[in-house]
Amino acid sequence: MNEGLKGRKSTIAEIPEIPDAEEKSPAKRVTKSDIGTTLSRPSRVGRSHTRKASTYSLVHAAALTKLYSSSKLNTKGPPQGISGLPNYGNTCYFNTTVQALLCTPPLTDYFLGYDYTREINKSNIDGSKNAVVAKSFGTAMKNVWKGGISSSNPVTDVKALHRALCSFHPEFSDYGQHDIAECLGFLLDGIHEDLNRVTGKKPYVEDVERVVKEKVEGEDDIMEDEEVAAKAWEGYLRRNRSIIVDLFQGQLRSTLRCCNEDKKGGKGCGREVRKFEPFMFLTLPVEQSGGSISAAVKSFSSTETMDGDNKWYCSSCKTHVRAEKKIEVWKVPPMLIIHLKRFGGRGGAKINAPVKFPLVDFDVSQFLRSPTEGSTVYDCYAVALHHGSAGGGHYTALGKSRITGGWYDLNDSHVGEVDPREVEDHRNAYVLFYSCMVDSGSDEEEEEMGKKTGSGRREVHIRRQSVSMPHLWPHMNKRDQPSLKGG
Repeated sequence: MNEGLKGRKSTIAEIPEIPDAEEKSPAKRVTKSDIGTTLSRPSRVGRSHTRKASTYSLVHAAALTKLYSSSKLNTKGPPQGISGLPNYGNTCYFNTTVQALLCTPPLTDYFLGYDYTREINKSNIDGSKNAVVAKSFGTAMKNVWKGGISSSNPVTDVKALHRALCSFHPEFSDYGQHDIAECLGFLLDGIHEDLNRVTGKKPYVEDVERVVKEKVEGEDDIMEDEEVAAKAWEGYLRRNRSIIVDLFQGQLRSTLRCCNEDKKGGKGCGREVRKFEPFMFLTLPVEQSGGSISAAVKSFSSTETMDGDNKWYCSSCKTHVRAEKKIEVWKVPPMLIIHLKRFGGRGGAKINAPVKFPLVDFDVSQFLRSPTEGSTVYDCYAVALHHGSAGGGHYTALGKSRITGGWYDLNDSHVGEVDPREVEDHRNAYVLFYSCMVDSGSDEEEEEMGKKTGSGRREVHIRRQSVSMPHLWPHMNKRDQPSLKGG
């Protein structure tokens, strides 16, 4: 074993217990005045690891710095954290899913530098039995970082994780071909439920949605979009708070407008309903000719006419009417997953046209509809590829090492270095993984991580979101504050 890895287990165990009092106490209803006053509070905590943490980054910074600074490059093969995975029979979709997640820096930090077992929700009936999905994923993560250093082609056995996923979703136990986007969604959902910080009885979803709808539709109580979005996110957090929510989930804004031809010369009654909903993947349409990510987002947010059998019931007109529907990206999460909808074309065929996507400096502000103050620049760290047709094919991943900054071709058990120019705009790109980046500050630990990746930047700090502390939400910033103040 590499000398730099000796004692790593004890390094992780040295992380002291971080109290999470706001998650264990009864949730406090957030009022408009609460939101306005809490926004001005600083979102970072001090260096002391005995204080309650508001960001994951500072909780385990010492352990991670020790871990990564002691990492030695493998001269015979890929660096730590990059490993092949054996194919157990048509499990390339599963391997590609896991390999992309293993390249996700904050998720790696959480499972290696933080005692995630303290957050296992033993009472959540929506999670896997005995939280086997989260536990198996944590074990797989640690095994990848422990093994394979002396091997020219390291391979890590993750069959326990595959069994765990199959026990949670038996449809994957047939060893047949499955879609990676489906597998990714189920795996992240299993980890989320196993580590959901919401304990006890969850509020009914209908109650949460009804509060938002009444506020939106009430003609004598119309809230600004920022406030409606905050209320919707508050309701969502009452049921869902985990590392998965903190990392991967953003918010969409959907708008429905009445176009009743019997009202105002066919312009409708003026009724407009807006609703804010969470998303984990940004699923974008792909044109037959391909195009770019920017064009795909524009197409995603185009106005759709609801007519014929798909008419919308307008509560003002008291009848089903022709309406216009528009879905836009309101807020993006720190780790943005983009799913390119390549299947479902003419006759269900796969669209093989290349879609242009940037590896670095992807500025998402161009399609955000909310006030934005923080960083909107994202770098790509993994790409899931689909080779073949809709009738059959093979999945592989392209992943970026946080140790060297180099890119690697991850094809089941085979691992090989690849030129970054071969990654950008890859014609088989199916799922893209992006991380929000900020310039490295003066903090020594952040500078060390910046040097490790060969860049002057680092991933943005990940906030541990709480219902009672809106200033920790990625959906909040100072620009929102004026519109959220009130009685």
